[in-house]
Amino acid sequence: MAKRICFLFGAMPSEYQAVSKFIESFRQFNLASQAEIAIVFNSEKDQSEFFRDLQSIPKSDSTVKLDESGEFFSFDSPKKSQDQFQDQFQIQSQNQLQNRSLQDEIDDDDARSIFFFLEDKPKKSPKQKKSDALNFADDELQKAAGDSFFFFPSTEASPPKSNPVQTADKNLRMTPIVMPKKYQAGINGAGTFRARVFYGLNQLKDQFDYILACELPCAIVRNVNLHKIFDDFFARKILWGNEISGTNRASEWIRTSCAKWFANTLNWQKVLSPMYLWFNQPFIYRTADLDEFFEVTGILDNLTAIAWTDFHYYIYMYYLMLYRDFKIRDIGIKSNIGVCESNSLGSVKGRDPEFKPMICRKPIQRHLDNENLFIVFGA
Repeated sequence: MAKRICFLFGAMPSEYQAVSKFIESFRQFNLASQAEIAIVFNSEKDQSEFFRDLQSIPKSDSTVKLDESGEFFSFDSPKKSQDQFQDQFQIQSQNQLQNRSLQDEIDDDDARSIFFFLEDKPKKSPKQKKSDALNFADDELQKAAGDSFFFFPSTEASPPKSNPVQTADKNLRMTPIVMPKKYQAGINGAGTFRARVFYGLNQLKDQFDYILACELPCAIVRNVNLHKIFDDFFARKILWGNEISGTNRASEWIRTSCAKWFANTLNWQKVLSPMYLWFNQPFIYRTADLDEFFEVTGILDNLTAIAWTDFHYYIYMYYLMLYRDFKIRDIGIKSNIGVCESNSLGSVKGRDPEFKPMICRKPIQRHLDNENLFIVFGA
């Protein structure tokens, strides 16, 4: 039976310290009564090292415990004041923002070749094998993409040497998930983060009402009624988008690449809006949708084919448009990327007054702050 909400991390070893900092903010704002946390690990070794590090903080009484089932971890530790956490969060944000660049748009996996493919005409039968639908076959798309291979420098680093910050409420429950090697991407290695998210969603979908996939680093900044704002999001059926200022070919490739997963859906073309949707809403998955979502996309049968351009929540937003009657609405602010993932904004006076984001980057929090904003990235 579904219960509550889960925050899902498809993290790499270099990101585990950021996960522990998120756990600290999660505890500081008392969200353990509403939600749980899950992490997808590449191996059991990564999992054991992460929880070992959580136990070895100097000058701390923190402990990590397995429950009787052996499936969940719970935590006991001293509390830290909210003011102390906020001060630490501000300093970390300022330091990391100095290093932000194009890496904002790429995940922390080993980035390799990026492919673009889409069939020219939608298929009427959803029974076609998805592996057949995912062939590199569309000449027009290849012409539009031009040189379809390009490379990003890898941001993967060695696991942090220092022990991560770890203070968490004893009621917090964490679910570790180990990604089977057979599902870890090969030639499309840049998509392994996306694959971990999809694998984690499938493992958790029968346990929760909603799953929020998190990208790092991030922190909770306000205690809100998560169920209410998530319920409202799915009741309103609005996806917030923005016009892209300047030239951003990557955004075009991302949108087109994500659309390929619906090659067997009639009228799939209607998802190809010029509005850019990424990061303007949290990556909230309603678990009641996931069986159908995986069926119509065939993603679980093609985890190793996922590329960097297959932005996991963009694919789900396309599903919401095609199968759940979601509509795109213009925020009214232009940005060279998603408005809420931007590190700076121009004039915000003309924005839609109903735009009340639940998520944004730290530098623009003051511009977008509202009663629904509860999570900030760039911490």
